[in-house]
Amino acid sequence: MSLKAHHGAVFLFIGSIALVSLAWLGLPSGAVATCSSGANVAIIAPIANATMSGSQTLKATTSGATMPADVTFMITAPNQIVLGDTGPSGSTNSDWSLSWDSRSVPDGGYQISAVAHYGSNSTYDCLSAPVPVNVINSQAPGTQAPTLSATISPGSWEGVPGQTRQFSVTGVYTDQLGVQHPISASSGATFKWSTNGGVLAGNGTPVVTLTDAPTVGSYNLGVIITMNGLTVEKSVPVGIVATSSGSSPGGPTPSSAPSTTTTTVSGNNTPITTSLTPQQAATLATMPTIFRPQNPTNSDPVVPVQTLGCLAEKLGANFNKIASGQQPASTDDRLKGSGCFSGSAKIPASLAPVTPTIVSDLPASTDIVSVTGLKNETITNKSGQKITAILLNGTGVPNTNIFLYIFSDPMVLRAQTDSAGKWSYVLENPLKPGHHEIYAVSQKDASTFVRTPAVPVAIAAASSGSQDGSLIIEHSLQPAQVTFVAAAVVMVALGLLLLIQLRRRPRPGAIVPAADQPLLASTPPTTPTPNEHHDPQT
Repeated sequence: MSLKAHHGAVFLFIGSIALVSLAWLGLPSGAVATCSSGANVAIIAPIANATMSGSQTLKATTSGATMPADVTFMITAPNQIVLGDTGPSGSTNSDWSLSWDSRSVPDGGYQISAVAHYGSNSTYDCLSAPVPVNVINSQAPGTQAPTLSATISPGSWEGVPGQTRQFSVTGVYTDQLGVQHPISASSGATFKWSTNGGVLAGNGTPVVTLTDAPTVGSYNLGVIITMNGLTVEKSVPVGIVATSSGSSPGGPTPSSAPSTTTTTVSGNNTPITTSLTPQQAATLATMPTIFRPQNPTNSDPVVPVQTLGCLAEKLGANFNKIASGQQPASTDDRLKGSGCFSGSAKIPASLAPVTPTIVSDLPASTDIVSVTGLKNETITNKSGQKITAILLNGTGVPNTNIFLYIFSDPMVLRAQTDSAGKWSYVLENPLKPGHHEIYAVSQKDASTFVRTPAVPVAIAAASSGSQDGSLIIEHSLQPAQVTFVAAAVVMVALGLLLLIQLRRRPRPGAIVPAADQPLLASTPPTTPTPNEHHDPQT
């Protein structure tokens, strides 16, 4: 093989490796995300890992057959925050820019994306790849230290055992620019309620119900609110006086004429069948419970009456105390109650086997539980509509529960492994556009839960023609990455072809026998004399 030809083959192989590396590592900051509409959008400013302070200009570029109506810049992590909308800077389908004061958010790390809107149909929205940035405004002119303040209403309360009283928190977060923002669970605030007498455990929302105090006496009802790194504690006095005549905590009343109500749920699990009398169903439908919040979130969903009946049956005497917030659910209560939630039914955070806020602190173990697949799946829902859902599957201990935790607004779901240890879950509930993390959690032993590593997923709008669901835009090669891989395959093929041709070429000085003559018998090589030149090619 000549030196030049050898270098050519080596160049082809090294080039193919480089192209595959570029494709696999992903595109740099500003990578183009191609969406179902055939459009694409990318952020071109700021660059990845840029340090931002004061006023900044955000820029994006779009392309495709149709020009977007406008582009929205937004922070997609750690929480979703819309920064503003912008129209085109010219008549071409290219540059979009927005002036943004980075002092409107606390210092820290963020991911910024751009969403291109194509008319009023959000199906054709296109989300760019995120760009990580660091916001540092501690020393910027015009900034101030953010503050957090809150009050509890009512400011005090006195009642008898069994009476119910609802308390709520109102407050305000004042940012670095002096702009005030009401606190709420959706704004990123967390709420932890408690009393000094063990009467109550927090439900994680701005509203809590106090009931069924076990003993007469004086208590302090307190709440700890945390938001954007700030924490404030508030409390109010609560007095429990002697029981009035004939008072009773109340609860489901047994009856000899039960009726069977079936709750049909989607997903991979069987429906829940709960026997409820009409009186029990009516009582459960009206009873104050943290499982039926007025403003539900993914972490505090509305639990159907039939599921409440299942919980009352599984948890027994503890049900009323847990439902009213009087006492927290034990691990045993959580595991018993988890069987009442199947398919698309979301498990409230207060009943999740592991509190969502500590899932990331669990030990990771892919030997006990794993997520092996994540993709879109077209299914027919209960209404007979074809929708785009998300199909997750993985492995675990045979015939056990697998709990799926989806962040940012935590959503807890349940799947089950089969006899071979395989599980799957069809997520019909659409996730908000942006970046999310999914953990699968399993019980290792009586006191230990383990999790998978975080599985990141980026969600765009629903795919074209679907009525629901979400589109996964991570875990797949982008068009430019496909081009890199294709080019690498071609270069590898050319390199192999060149090597084969060079191997077939006769070596210099070799004797090629005629087609009708046999090959000469090989003779032992002679040892060259000290003055004899030896050509390694012959």
